[in-house]
Amino acid sequence: MICNISNNHLRAIFCNEPIEGYQFFEIDISLGLQYIYEKLKDKGILFGLQYEVLEKIAEKKSIDTNQIVIAKGEQPINEGVELKLNFDHAKMPDLENSENADFHNLGFGVDVFEGQLLAEQHISGPGLNGKTIYGKNIPYAKSRLKPLSHNSNVIIEKSGPDTRFISKIDGVLLNNKKESLYIEPELTINGNIDFNIGNLSSNHPININGDITSGFFVRSKKDIHIKGSVEKNAIVECGGSITIDRGVNQGAHITADKNIELKFSQSSNLKAKQNITISGHCFDSTIFCKGIFTCSNELVKGDKGAVIGGNINAVEGIRLYSVGSSNANTHLISGYDYEKKQEHEKLKKLQLEIKFDLKRLIRNLSINILDKSALNELKNLNRDEKLHNLKILKQISQLKKQEIHIGTQKSALSQKKETLFLNSSIIVHNSLFPDVKININDCILNIYENYSAFEASEKNGKISIKKLAT
Repeated sequence: MICNISNNHLRAIFCNEPIEGYQFFEIDISLGLQYIYEKLKDKGILFGLQYEVLEKIAEKKSIDTNQIVIAKGEQPINEGVELKLNFDHAKMPDLENSENADFHNLGFGVDVFEGQLLAEQHISGPGLNGKTIYGKNIPYAKSRLKPLSHNSNVIIEKSGPDTRFISKIDGVLLNNKKESLYIEPELTINGNIDFNIGNLSSNHPININGDITSGFFVRSKKDIHIKGSVEKNAIVECGGSITIDRGVNQGAHITADKNIELKFSQSSNLKAKQNITISGHCFDSTIFCKGIFTCSNELVKGDKGAVIGGNINAVEGIRLYSVGSSNANTHLISGYDYEKKQEHEKLKKLQLEIKFDLKRLIRNLSINILDKSALNELKNLNRDEKLHNLKILKQISQLKKQEIHIGTQKSALSQKKETLFLNSSIIVHNSLFPDVKININDCILNIYENYSAFEASEKNGKISIKKLAT
């Protein structure tokens, strides 16, 4: 018989053969119970002996199963807090090995839903040492974790030493502290979006009490409010509105499903499905909105409220304080939805490509598909020619289905009044300088001289300028 000793010295197991990875020694159980006791004692196995089991083994001189435990140690009872978390904490890369570390995607902020189980906590103790089968003490472990703290948006369910933590609301779990569960309906960052926070992405509103630094992104399915500025090449996207208390710098991309409001835009890209409003200046930026673009603060002078350089495309209209400079080309576009125009042109191009492909395929057929007797001709072809023609006919059928689908899309797009043109105007409250190009609907006007306080609109295929009272 083989006596196997577990690696943690908590089990002695009789078995007919050694257990892989275990320590073992041989023991002749046919020599009786007293011999077995003396042999185990000689090997130092003094604690947790299963006397009834050993008596039966000595009596039968065999074991009924492949393995049988003949000595059991005791596991220690640890003291303190044990936690099972159903979310990941925000991570911080190892600063000592930061060369290839990713400081952008730290995973800060976890979206949670009402009723979601966040964590389970078990408080055990007092601690009690364990003991091996050799009689040696196993010290108990004392957890350094503290019981979880939480705010009022977390539901607590207690059962003896066990506690379950459940989200009370749909919101954002602040996951940057190891021993707390704080859920808020909105994600608020009291500082900058930088290497300490990383990129943010949430289904809930986001408030940033600082700047979004270069190269980082913030995305939300609802509103975003930034109290600072958006720096070079940063990205902000949301399914609601974006408010930026300061402004946007070179190469930044701002996209909103509703409105965008900010103080200034410097060589940046702004895109909104509703309105864009700038209270200060707009220099060399690319702007697109389906509503009204406003950069018209009449209370300020100088470069504030001015649009200089760039492309401004606002479908419903443009409202400015001053625009243009002899040192920069500025393009104002209104009443013209370039996105829908591009979509319309793309569909038109696809239609032409399909027509070309259909003609090519028809030329490769051995039969005239316009002839009603063509199918009869197909039956008379040899096997290879028949397969070749059937393959082409299948391709023709698929292309015709695509042609019908694209035609339907194009027709639906053309029926919408806002597809290509919209009655709109461009209003400048103060000064219009040279080197400005104006597009309203499908009409173009190049500005070569100064204007002041006017409204430009399209009438009868021409752009007319009407002076405003000052």
